Amino acid sequence: MNTLLSYSLAVSILLLILAPVTLLVINRNSFHRFNRWLLLSTITLCLLLPIGLMCIKNFGATVAPELQITLNEVPVFDNFTNITQSEISGINVLTIIGYIYLIGIAVITIYVITAFLHVRGLIGKCRKEKHENYTLCIHNDIRIAPFSFMGQIVIAEADYQKDSKTILLHESSHITKKHWLDLMYIGVVTVILWYNPMIWLLRDKLRQIHEYEADKSVIDNGVNPLDYQKLLITTAINRKLIMLTNSFASNDKNFSKRIRMIGNADLNSKRRALALLLIPASIIAVAAVNNNLCSEMLSAISRTQLKPIEMPSANADAGAAEERSLSKSVEGTDIVAESSKDEGSSIVLPSPLVDPKPLAEHVAYSISYSELGEVSPNKKVLVDLSIDEDGKISSISTRPENQTLNVALNDAFQRVEFDAYYSEGKPIKIMITLPIVKGEK
Repeated sequence: MNTLLSYSLAVSILLLILAPVTLLVINRNSFHRFNRWLLLSTITLCLLLPIGLMCIKNFGATVAPELQITLNEVPVFDNFTNITQSEISGINVLTIIGYIYLIGIAVITIYVITAFLHVRGLIGKCRKEKHENYTLCIHNDIRIAPFSFMGQIVIAEADYQKDSKTILLHESSHITKKHWLDLMYIGVVTVILWYNPMIWLLRDKLRQIHEYEADKSVIDNGVNPLDYQKLLITTAINRKLIMLTNSFASNDKNFSKRIRMIGNADLNSKRRALALLLIPASIIAVAAVNNNLCSEMLSAISRTQLKPIEMPSANADAGAAEERSLSKSVEGTDIVAESSKDEGSSIVLPSPLVDPKPLAEHVAYSISYSELGEVSPNKKVLVDLSIDEDGKISSISTRPENQTLNVALNDAFQRVEFDAYYSEGKPIKIMITLPIVKGEK
């Protein structure tokens, strides 16, 4: 699921750069059909570019070289007993972000499903009349403004008896122009990008453009602009807007601008050339997503597995401490008791290049003071871990050579694996150097 979060973040970065340019172009002209397709094309471009970039990377990818890195020192003291295995697992910040993202998707999805069921329930109670291009649904709730939903026009009985011709002309225009498909499309995108304010702005702007297009169709069919403005104003008073639909008149924040737009002639068509600004904006957006820092961040998020968040309990801490004390001999050089845990299970730690803390804590938890052998206090031993592409440890060695510590490290990492580390979309082998410092007794 974090792959979806990584993808949505890439789309969001693109959208944050391209959407302001698109809104600038839309606000500078009144060619509504052009504005509609420009807005939808911008969203589609943002959705497709990350996929295209990934395909290009995979097509031209070569085997990445082994990556070497040195981590911070890990102190080992004679009385170091404050770290337990339950603390090593910790709570990964990326895991928390992943859960928040999933909760947001769930909330928005439930909201959309509830709105859909509300519309279907209202339509189910209506009296229906079949027309050539739509089904007319008539109800008795005057509080609901007339609206269209897919191939249906929903209208209150009072509105139908009074001004049905103009209202039906407006709503049938929504159906003919397939505006409901736009709403479904941007609704799905909104679920994926719910945390991005730009997608909400674009959604509102798209609904506004829909109304401009339908209003223009009404005026083009000979309705007097002044009479139409009066009808919109009187119909909008104390009316409810039904989500997921194109509503005839709703007294929202864009309504006054819509009234002023009616009857206005198209502005200079040359202003549509402002859309060419999207070309350099797209180049900047692709460069932003494709730079090393952003690419590695998105790769780290996509690799993070969502696991149950378990808070350590007092009993678990006590059990872990007891297990640690049983697993060491008095001298600390030989293992005299086997772990009570299942030998077949594995401990999976984050890649040290993503989060080095769990590795450091595991070493501090697993290595006793005496297992450092003849190392003098405040002196360090370098531990070299070779981690294969699949996250498994292929070799462990020490510098200078320390046989006692080698045995302890091999035992400590016998059941440990790491999340694979990716470079340019491919897992790579990494070499970790971890300095261990012998503290004072």
